[in-house]
Amino acid sequence: MKSVKLNQIINPIKKQISEVIMKKQKWFTILGVLVFSLILSQSLYGQLTQFQAPIYVTDGLLSDTIYFGLHSDATLYIDPALGEAELPPSPPGEGPFDTRFLSISGENIGKGSRKDFRSTTGGDQTIWKFFVKPTYEVPARSILISWPSDLNLTSGTLKMEFPAGEPEVFVNMLYTYEYEIPASEDLNAGLEIRIVRTEKKPVIVVDPLSWAYGTVFIGSPVSKTFTIQNTGNGDLEISSITTTNTEYELSTTGPLTILPSESYDLTITLNPTSPGPKNATVTLKHNAGSWTTIITLTGTGGDPGSFRSFTHTELVTTTGGKLQKIIKRKPDKVEFELELTVPADGYNQLHFEGAAILPAFPHVVKKNGVTLTAGVDYTLAGAIDGKNKKFDYTFTDELENGDIINIHAYGAKGKQVKAKYWWLPAAKPVKNTVDVTSPLWKLNQPRLPMPTYGNVAAEIFPSSGIEIGTGKLKMLTYKDMWKTLWEKGNVHTGSPGALETFGGKPWVKLLKAAPPSKANNVLLANLVALKFNIAASQQGNTPNGFGELIYWNPGNELHGLTINQIVALADPKMTTKDDGFDYSNLNDVVAAINGSFSGDLDTVSFGTKLELTGTKTLSEVPFLRRSTLKAIAVPPPVAPEIPEAFVLYQNYPNPFNPTTTIEFNLPEDAIVSLKVYNMIGQEVATLIDNEEMMYGAESVTFDASNLSSGIYFYRLVAKGIETGATTQLMKKMVLMK
Repeated sequence: MKSVKLNQIINPIKKQISEVIMKKQKWFTILGVLVFSLILSQSLYGQLTQFQAPIYVTDGLLSDTIYFGLHSDATLYIDPALGEAELPPSPPGEGPFDTRFLSISGENIGKGSRKDFRSTTGGDQTIWKFFVKPTYEVPARSILISWPSDLNLTSGTLKMEFPAGEPEVFVNMLYTYEYEIPASEDLNAGLEIRIVRTEKKPVIVVDPLSWAYGTVFIGSPVSKTFTIQNTGNGDLEISSITTTNTEYELSTTGPLTILPSESYDLTITLNPTSPGPKNATVTLKHNAGSWTTIITLTGTGGDPGSFRSFTHTELVTTTGGKLQKIIKRKPDKVEFELELTVPADGYNQLHFEGAAILPAFPHVVKKNGVTLTAGVDYTLAGAIDGKNKKFDYTFTDELENGDIINIHAYGAKGKQVKAKYWWLPAAKPVKNTVDVTSPLWKLNQPRLPMPTYGNVAAEIFPSSGIEIGTGKLKMLTYKDMWKTLWEKGNVHTGSPGALETFGGKPWVKLLKAAPPSKANNVLLANLVALKFNIAASQQGNTPNGFGELIYWNPGNELHGLTINQIVALADPKMTTKDDGFDYSNLNDVVAAINGSFSGDLDTVSFGTKLELTGTKTLSEVPFLRRSTLKAIAVPPPVAPEIPEAFVLYQNYPNPFNPTTTIEFNLPEDAIVSLKVYNMIGQEVATLIDNEEMMYGAESVTFDASNLSSGIYFYRLVAKGIETGATTQLMKKMVLMK
């Protein structure tokens, strides 16, 4: 505040008084002008707001109240008119309880006073000093100091300082209303405490004051930064930061100090633990303005969904040392529920026959809607082994007329059940027949078998194929993938790296398969599985959005990339070796992602399209999070059909020059030979020689460059490994040069 000379204030006042007297105005008008002038002069000279506040001091045994404040009439000495009075000396050393205000530098209030006022005219800072001492006891007593919670000054700050502590303690009296001095031997001798008021004023600005987080998926928290600025000229003291919803996590809860012209970034993270609305208010308590600032937050917790993935070894799961076969979409069991009404009192047994109940599926018996416990509520005679079709249910409690009995189970054959039943005991039981269309069947539905990993590989493998690297490996069919991942029980275990060699020689051309014996590289196998998993999700065979998930592992060089981006990064690294790239880390990350949602097979549907359920929710996998990217969706490939019999197809083109393609189907794994003969029965080419081949469709290219034009025959000989039956098939073709 700029200083003003007294004459500059008084002279205009004198002139105004003279004019009033000359006009014979009333004397109270003169007094009003003088009072206004006095107030104006005090304001111009740094007038502070007058106040008086109590300080309550107690050691738990005795207590006293002392007062401090600002007053325009206060001096540097005892002011009796303001209620100040000098107290008798405090007993030296250890003694009774005592508290009083003491003199500070430049003043003299004698031995102390219960009241201490400071002048309202002065600089930017006002200081009071008071003394406390507990009643002497061993062990020592603590002292509790408190004050009103409504010390809301119009400006400035108010602190209580305990300079004798180690470290020093500073209490902001505008948002803290008590402080307990811990008991100690030193406290028995007394402690001097300062109250410091500053005229400097902090100003708080928070940006933004509200934020809508939108949908935040469980397990994928979202953070927002809120900037807290101090645009005033005094220190901004934030005592606490609290939230009404703990799903909003705060980077700090205070206290913190922000100096003038400085700022602090508060991070608030929405980390939902359940779906649904997530609203909150965050309250900042501080020494500026209205003492509190509110940040309003809104958001929604999103269901993270579940996903499904496969490891490279799962894709070549075997049974009996052989890769699992594709099974046909043909019912192999029937789910049924039969509901019967007890026709009269006196029965306690039900005889049922008609379906060979499977042991590995639920078998539920209910009475009047209540599930019964086998061995307690009923006993069962008749083996549940998928073969026996006759059962006797003996109930512990006698049945009554009108009781409802339900039997829910799975039968061994994939067709609807016909049944017979009767009630016992009876001299001549009434035998009842239940046809497949009877209303007594609440359920009588043939069910498909659970698909195998053979179905998974064959029906999910993308029609565009799977390519690793550029110009290195492109698998066109699921069999190419199998040949790459599995070779007579062996899988890839070699060190991760680029695709440099194949069979010990430089890898110089595009191949359809890379078995472990030729290119043993565990990273190759893991990338094949990862691309398969991405394709499965995009095609809707597994839950959509897998490729858009983010790998979340701060400190890892792949942190923050989506799975699709990791694959895109990997391809050039697999094509050309990069000595500065960490292939082991890439392999570890890809393997972890492949294994994140692996598990037992379960289906959403299998009738027209293979659709698998998720195995885990995203929130169960800490290193994966959802992204905001829209999930890619593409049509699924056409599921391959399993041939019913060995088939040899006509070659194409035909006539041909000089190459043609020969296709054939195998209904089971077989030992196969495919040879070409001329018109007189001489063997001119061997295309396949006693080679074990997997079931399904196969094709071979025949190059007749060394043969002359004419008619030739090609013969397929296949011996089924499972059945042992041998099949021979022959077709004619024409070479025309």
